[in-house]
Amino acid sequence: MNRCNELEECIEEYRKVRIEKKSDYLANNLTSMETLFYEKLELLVKEQTSLQESETEREVKYFYLCRLMSSEYTESYESVLGLSTQMLYLDEQKSQVYWFPHLIYKNIQMDMKEVEQIVRKKFLRLEASELFYLKRKLLGDDWNLLQKCFSDLIKGAMEVFMNRSLKLEKELVVLSGNYMDHLQIVWHGDTERR
Repeated sequence: MNRCNELEECIEEYRKVRIEKKSDYLANNLTSMETLFYEKLELLVKEQTSLQESETEREVKYFYLCRLMSSEYTESYESVLGLSTQMLYLDEQKSQVYWFPHLIYKNIQMDMKEVEQIVRKKFLRLEASELFYLKRKLLGDDWNLLQKCFSDLIKGAMEVFMNRSLKLEKELVVLSGNYMDHLQIVWHGDTERR
């Protein structure tokens, strides 16, 4: 068996318990994440609105959350929130802000200490790269939890979009995934102002 698979097997139960606990914690504390989320959202709306003043045909079609893969290496744990026209991958067509969802990542160092203790019971020698591999597994779990929170936060985001002078296409598509990768549709809805 591959050593990485053995290491991963070693912390499988720990990961399940961690996800369950963290999921409950986030559900109970989502309001503290909302404040910064909506601040970032207001910045995006303001930037897109000012861009729309100079380009009348510019309508927002996409709202997205992207994980920055480099943030795992730099330990910044930032994500990107963005608004874009139908030309999603053209820089001049989008507005982006960095978002650090503190609640998601605040205990990662403590979690890694626990993981290391668990793994050291079975393995005498551990390489830094192996610990980093396990850390990426935990961060992957955290990313999945963040996407669930994002789905909950979207409901309030629609109110922000609809109550501003932001020009929207008939349908807004909400996406999530790795930055500049194949993004998944999380939600889509009608933006007709009634």
